[in-house]
Amino acid sequence: MTRRFLVFSIGVALVWLVASKSFVAYLAITAPDKALRVSSSNSTALLNLADQALAPNDAAADITNVEKEGVLGGLSKAASGSSRASDQQVAAWAKTALANEPFNARAYRILGEIAERSGDLRSATKLMSAAARHSLHESKAVYWLMRKAFEQRDFRTATYYADVLLRTQEQANEHIVPLLAKIAEDKDGTSEVKALLRTNPPWRRQFFATLLNSVTHARTPLDLLLSLQDSPNPPTTVELRTYLDFLIDHQFYDLAYSAWLQFLSAGDLQRVGFLFNGSFESMPSGLPFDWVITPGYGVTIDIAERPPLTAFDTVADRSSEQSNERALFIEFGYGRAEFQPVWQLLMLAPGDYKLSGQYQGQLQGRRGLIWRTDCADNSAQLGQSDMLLGVAPAWKSFEFDFKVPNTGCRAQKLQLVLDARSASEQMISGSIWIDDIKIVRRKP
Repeated sequence: MTRRFLVFSIGVALVWLVASKSFVAYLAITAPDKALRVSSSNSTALLNLADQALAPNDAAADITNVEKEGVLGGLSKAASGSSRASDQQVAAWAKTALANEPFNARAYRILGEIAERSGDLRSATKLMSAAARHSLHESKAVYWLMRKAFEQRDFRTATYYADVLLRTQEQANEHIVPLLAKIAEDKDGTSEVKALLRTNPPWRRQFFATLLNSVTHARTPLDLLLSLQDSPNPPTTVELRTYLDFLIDHQFYDLAYSAWLQFLSAGDLQRVGFLFNGSFESMPSGLPFDWVITPGYGVTIDIAERPPLTAFDTVADRSSEQSNERALFIEFGYGRAEFQPVWQLLMLAPGDYKLSGQYQGQLQGRRGLIWRTDCADNSAQLGQSDMLLGVAPAWKSFEFDFKVPNTGCRAQKLQLVLDARSASEQMISGSIWIDDIKIVRRKP
């Protein structure tokens, strides 16, 4: 009986211990002042009260702070409504928490804030550094150290802490990238940003996307991308596409074209002309000055080996087959197709031009495919081919003339489209091969 009572007593004590600890932990987050009535030395409750006391007074500031702290891991919203404590009381709470947990990074950060408020920047720096040393996830301290390093033009330290924040805080880009942009545009700091990017940090792709809205000069991203060209991790197609799309959206066509050329291989540079990769011998990069192919519904688009010649093909076709081994292949299913244009940007000077090409296959439908050229600025049409439709058992040529005006058409868009004017005209079936697309300038 005594043993049973002893076991029961121990069980009750353990249940009470677990329940009380869990209850205090819950209160420490939701009502820290009440948690301290149960456990006066609870570190979480003490630091939540301290953070709440350090929060801005006015509602507008609170909103701004919440937006920032959602990213930079800052102030607790648990104790809202409590009366504001003095800095001395806040410091006492933080010191009590440190006495219980000597390596508590959050306590060091709070003491650092108190030191800064009192004007003791030397102590604030030591305390913030201690917070970051104990935990790089104490993001508010890391952010503080990054800003101070930037103000002191210690760009190496600033980029180190920026890297920490971008690695530990998924939504930190909008707060950190503008500062990195300023460093990149400073002649004394750009090398630090380049060195950091060459390590291929996991946030690099998103960095380049955010950077575009943070720079003061459109060439800054290009300078950073070029610095990666000879690194073990050169710019990816996505990073280049993001930058080129930005330039094109802002009609910086010449800079976009120049940037694209600088990332081509020596072999590709030799093939640059009025049109790039017109024979489809290389797989398109998806960059705007190469073929851009977007999947559609009810249609398959591919670059494939040219089909064997038939008895209908001419001697010229056989000569073409020897030089062109691949071609654009488009196959429609049965029913309605949502065909996305196959396109690329051109940089033609004002003048008269002729586009030509070849096709083979069989398409059935009310409307077929057409090639067309438009001004990239305003979509003004410059010219278009006859419709590619019906049966072409042998390779068949097509061509059309177009004129680039003297003004308002710095870049042009060449695209292959399904010339459907209504949903019913999107009903198309069959397949077609297209190859040997060329543009030549017509003599005056």
